[in-house]
Amino acid sequence: MFDKFTQWRKEVFRTKYKSIYPVKFGMTQEEIIAEFGQPTDVSTEKRPLIFKYADIEFHFDRRNDYRLYLVYSDEKIELSIMFETLLNKKLTNIIEQLENSNEIYMDLFNKGHSVIVEYKNSGGTVENAYNTIFCLYLNNREKKDELCEYREDLITDWLDCVCGWIGIPELRIF
Repeated sequence: MFDKFTQWRKEVFRTKYKSIYPVKFGMTQEEIIAEFGQPTDVSTEKRPLIFKYADIEFHFDRRNDYRLYLVYSDEKIELSIMFETLLNKKLTNIIEQLENSNEIYMDLFNKGHSVIVEYKNSGGTVENAYNTIFCLYLNNREKKDELCEYREDLITDWLDCVCGWIGIPELRIF
């Protein structure tokens, strides 16, 4: 089994974290063990929150049925992939490109849509996508500046794609 982990680890570092397949966020502890065998170390809680294989840690969220939410390593090349944080950061970067003009709106919408599709394809859940994007919406409402309404439109359009409320079926993500 560790051969499978070693191959996976090499591929993750080779591709600079573009894919962590077959690992997916939301996996259970049992699924990680089935994929890589027993971890070399675990955290000390009664039901461990962290599995360690060589220099990589898999972190599980007890509030979400002990499902995977973080892959981390500080050895050699720092690796820290926290799924919803990464989604938030990518969408925030897109939102910050918004201007008072609607000329780039569709381009930014499409970029964000692609980010959310990538999140889903990597194992992200509809609930976590919705909650992450809704937090962006709430943060935007606090700003109350001239771009607030444009950002709100962009964010709610992404939420519609996540929820399936958008009128164009091809844009529905989940």
